[in-house]
Order: sequence, then C-alpha cells, then structure tokens
Amino acid sequence: YPSERFEGARIKGLFEQPNVLKAFKKELHQPPNHQAFISSIQIAELHIVYHPDLWQCYQEIKKRLETELQSVEIYNPTNEVHWQESLSNGLPILNSTMGEVWLYHGTSESGLNSILQSGFNPLEYCKYEYMLNYIRRGIGPLGRGTYLTDNFAKSATYVNAMMEDDEIPRHILVCRVLLGTIKVAPRKDRTGYDNTDLCTEGFHPVYGPRQDA
Repeated sequence: YPSERFEGARIKGLFEQPNVLKAFKKELHQPPNHQAFISSIQIAELHIVYHPDLWQCYQEIKKRLETELQSVEIYNPTNEVHWQESLSNGLPILNSTMGEVWLYHGTSESGLNSILQSGFNPLEYCKYEYMLNYIRRGIGPLGRGTYLTDNFAKSATYVNAMMEDDEIPRHILVCRVLLGTIKVAPRKDRTGYDNTDLCTEGFHPVYGPRQDA
C-alpha cells in the first residue's frame, strides 16, 4: 500500500520524532508504504486489551445503535462496503445487522498509550489542522474522526514515521468497531471533505472506498 504524503494521522507522529526536520523531509520524498507480504511481518507480541469502563460504554452504544437501526429498518448497514481482506469465516464482520466489525488502526507508541488509557480521541489530531490545511487542505480525506481500515498494509503506514531499524517494534491495534449507518464518500469528493453534519444526516461513519465501483 503506497500512502499519500502528509496524511493527517501521521502529522502528529512526525512532530514526535527526535529530528522533526528529517522526519518531514522523509515524508515528502519517501512516504511510507507496506506490501503486507506475510514474509515481511513478524509478530513479536500479542496483547488483549480489556478496559471495563470503555467496554461498558461500548455495550450501551451497541444497544442504542441496534434500536436506532431497527427503527429505520436498516438490517445490513455494511452492504456497500467492499472489504479488502474478507475471510472465509466471515471476518472482519462480527455482526452484520449493526456493522460490528474488526478493523486495524496503526499508530505511534505514544498514540498507542493514549488510546489504551482513554480510548480514541480525534481532537488530539485536530490541533494540527492549521498545518494540514496548508499542506493538503484538510484534516484528512474523510474529515475529522478516527481512521480505521480492514487493510493491514494501509494501517502499517501509520506507525512511527522515522523507524528505520527493522528491530524496533511497530504497533497496530485490532479494534472492535460499531459502524452503524455508513455514508460512502466517492474519491472525487475527498478534497477538504466536511463531515460536520454527518449525524444530523442520519449517518455514523464515512467510508472511503480505495477504488470507486
């Protein structure tokens, strides 16, 4: 997966590098990419993360979402999603009636620690919006929010930007996600995408197909 330069989720990681100027130069001339070949991946450790408070919140949202989807007669909200890495056992889908799925999220070590302590916080990345508007006109191709994917190679491009030592571990979260009602954003609409009115329009996440059908 070849990534675009200066994607919003990597800007924070660039500022965390010991040599920020070098990190930005590398991002400009050699943005991260990952082929996701099995031979190129070595799993060093697996950790199961259980956060009781966040899990309780997740279950409450799940119940509300189920009621909401049933009230508008939506029974397969992920119907328009074309999964990159669908498996014969049905994964990444856990519950198709509410769009409960497993998705990847690649991040830096500091990002990982923050997520494990208090969950995802998109506002942490919005503080770099002034720079993102200057570099690439927008916080990200799908607007503000937490970005997840079912493509391992894509998630791998968001780990620490300057890791040149193959022995240094990278961190990728496998997240249990409730998608709900999905809004599809065609590629042609993803410059300066504004998702401010997403909820009032009756949607939950925005889905950006890698290739439009």
